[in-house]
Amino acid sequence: MTQNFYRAVKLNKDLGSYLPAFFYTEVSFPFWHGFSAMLNLPMKEQDISVFIHEYIHFLQDISTYAGLNNAYVYSEYIHAAINIVYNVAPQNNNEFTVPMVIPGNYGNIELNKIVNSVGIGSLEQLDNFFPLKIVEKKIKVKYPNPYVKALTEVYIKGQNGIKQQFGNRAIMESMAYLIEKKITHGAGAAPDFPYSSAEMVVNLTYPEFGSDQLNIIALCDMSMQFSEPGKVFYHSLIDFKKMQFLPSKPEDIIDYFYNNPCIQMGNSINLAIGFTNMAFMVGDRLKEYMKGKEFTPFHNVIHNLLGFAINTRINHRYFFINLVRDGYALNNNTLKKTIRIIGTPIIKDSANDFWLVLPFGIKPENYNIDIFPAILEINKLFENGNDCCEMYDWCQKSPGTTVDERCMFEPWSRCHDQKLCPYALLWRHWNLSQYIPKVTNQNY
Repeated sequence: MTQNFYRAVKLNKDLGSYLPAFFYTEVSFPFWHGFSAMLNLPMKEQDISVFIHEYIHFLQDISTYAGLNNAYVYSEYIHAAINIVYNVAPQNNNEFTVPMVIPGNYGNIELNKIVNSVGIGSLEQLDNFFPLKIVEKKIKVKYPNPYVKALTEVYIKGQNGIKQQFGNRAIMESMAYLIEKKITHGAGAAPDFPYSSAEMVVNLTYPEFGSDQLNIIALCDMSMQFSEPGKVFYHSLIDFKKMQFLPSKPEDIIDYFYNNPCIQMGNSINLAIGFTNMAFMVGDRLKEYMKGKEFTPFHNVIHNLLGFAINTRINHRYFFINLVRDGYALNNNTLKKTIRIIGTPIIKDSANDFWLVLPFGIKPENYNIDIFPAILEINKLFENGNDCCEMYDWCQKSPGTTVDERCMFEPWSRCHDQKLCPYALLWRHWNLSQYIPKVTNQNY
């Protein structure tokens, strides 16, 4: 089985990266004052390409079943870990050990992680990868249930016995790279795997299908509406070839998936309804991170992002096709409208400055997206024993926020301060103030 993507692995190229489920991206250039500045100030074409690539990942993250499922897996782990602290720490002088061991399949955590990891696939990058054939491998699930008894891994086999699992990560990168090349002028060369992996699978399975790259983009998008994107992508190509289905336009591919029922939790359901149900469930779980009317600015982020995603899947099913057809990024009306509605993820640029393009009409005090990176930091404490908060640079540059050595060695202890950083706010809100983590072995 591949490395566990559940450990916050970044989607990246050399010049940028995006962290799924936490709405955080890094770019290798000064971002200046946001996207409006990109429209009006001289900017390198390469920088525009990098931004577009990472922004596509942001859109994939919020508008696909696979992206939402990844966020759900994180949320369930955090909830389970906190409950274990409540049960264990009072019996050990209010101390608990990290990295934390989740017993058995407590709260379905382990099963969730297995399904998520298999769905995501290989995380490696290979500059030169020469594909020879596609193979499948069925694996039994360690904790089977009525809905999940076995999973399918799809591999691209290359020369010298090298093989890479074709999953959600490869599909996300392939789709983002194809779009980047379509609507920007500065796209550079990228490693063969994962950035050309979707094209490899098409060429080895049904080459005629790839005569229009928009077909590949459409199939990438639809495959990510399932928990096993690699399997869906590959099997769909096989089915299309058997059916002699060669779309006259990429919209036909999207219509195919919308017009045929999909299976979700053992039930046959329409794709748009299935996505909507998933979005509502994940939204409710994410809002559990911070409960209460005083945290409305945090809930606004969830409502805005998932509301956009639901509307897109129901009313604008050809969104990514239209995005490409709108042409060059800086003149792209679909892109401009999207940024106006949902803004951007948190962006860290080459000067270690942090930027956020807010949705139009929303004030900063009403949009608390910086809670998500703080959730990640506590997740890294629980899962990996990371006792250093990597939001140090963020807080150092945030008005009215102070940093000190506790940020590097025991950030949870700041929960007793009068003014709380995002990490300390969560620690106190989760009723962890009296508990102390003890690091025994660090895995990060």
